Amino acid sequence: MRKIENLEIFLYLIILTILTTIIRVTAGDYKTFTGSPLSHSLFLLIISTLFIFFFFKKYDYFILVWSSVYFAAPIIKVPGTEVGSLGILNLIFLPLMIWKIFDLKDKRFYLIPAIILLSLINLADVPARLIISGIFNSSALPVFLLFVVKKCKNPELLIKGSIFIAIINLPLTFYEYTSLPDWGVMIDWRGIRVQGNLFHPNGYTLFLLPVILLTYAKLRERLQISTTVIFIVFLVADLLTRSRIGLITLVATIGLFEIIHEDRKHNRIKKILIAFAIAATIIIFLQIREEQSRISPEAMEDRTKIWEPIIPYIKSNLLIGNGVGSYEEHMESEFHGLGPHNLYLGILFEFGIIGLTLILLFVWSVLKEFFKMKNSVWRTTGMALIIGILIYSITESNAFNQVFALNTWILLGALLLIKKMKRK
Repeated sequence: MRKIENLEIFLYLIILTILTTIIRVTAGDYKTFTGSPLSHSLFLLIISTLFIFFFFKKYDYFILVWSSVYFAAPIIKVPGTEVGSLGILNLIFLPLMIWKIFDLKDKRFYLIPAIILLSLINLADVPARLIISGIFNSSALPVFLLFVVKKCKNPELLIKGSIFIAIINLPLTFYEYTSLPDWGVMIDWRGIRVQGNLFHPNGYTLFLLPVILLTYAKLRERLQISTTVIFIVFLVADLLTRSRIGLITLVATIGLFEIIHEDRKHNRIKKILIAFAIAATIIIFLQIREEQSRISPEAMEDRTKIWEPIIPYIKSNLLIGNGVGSYEEHMESEFHGLGPHNLYLGILFEFGIIGLTLILLFVWSVLKEFFKMKNSVWRTTGMALIIGILIYSITESNAFNQVFALNTWILLGALLLIKKMKRK
């Protein structure tokens, strides 16, 4: 019976993906898209499904449905309102999820109300929409991770489901590369850069990171042709983003996996060779001249020029920041419409040192849980993934953003859930 239900949810995920892809292809630029009958109908279908799964305690299915549609939020419009679909879903379900995971014995839980309280104490002079959105964005990922750990029951289903969702979205990626729609690609000095289902190449490479690493981990456990093909196709899709930080993070994450993982089947010589290959890649990267390519170290100036005007605002409110939503308030007038391109600076800008400390404490609490796990491929995967996204966050600010990184934190929760299920 359970296998039949699982098959049905996978078929439902395919239907959702087909519908979101149709809207994506026909909508054009999501910034000017105001909705359509199909978009409105899809929202009603999604919210109905989430209600059914939540109240019937089918929490694994609830998470999988959310995982398959959250990145399509800009084109899934709510009928009769200008509020985004993701904001409506958060407004309804995040309080319910917090209620379900309420646990005063869990030290990690306290960090969620602490982040929310800090947001409310220091409100920026911005529209309420930005404040509410900022509060949801800063608290959603810890809520989802703890919800998976505490309420879900089938980590294997969540892992397979997340990989499956990424696979069935791949046709959109390759359509973008071959057809070059304005809404699906960026073209710069690197050439054609696909945006996948995340509306930006650097966001899409973050979406692909955990599923590439999980597929690699499965290959390390057992070499299979089907898994190898999936890994290669994921890798090709990632390379088509032409993301510098994406490539660096991927190499570093797989390298960390090999350094951390203890496996009797693979001797130290292989690890040394892998470490040598990674080191050689870094050396080659450092030797590339700027006039030949903009992936040289000097190209960091692209980011430092963005960071320079941000730093004075951080210094003026170093302890608690400038308030939720304050960055977006200044973004157009002061920062040329660009995001902070550094997770740590972005958090410092709005939440200050206190906010950054709270968020890093939560990240550390998750990493510490993996340290406590017995040696396994999933322990190694979790540790490598967390350290990898911290590296990614040096030049990008997406790793603690619900729109870009939800699948990463859901999968981290699923990996921790494996430990919980084994203990039982």
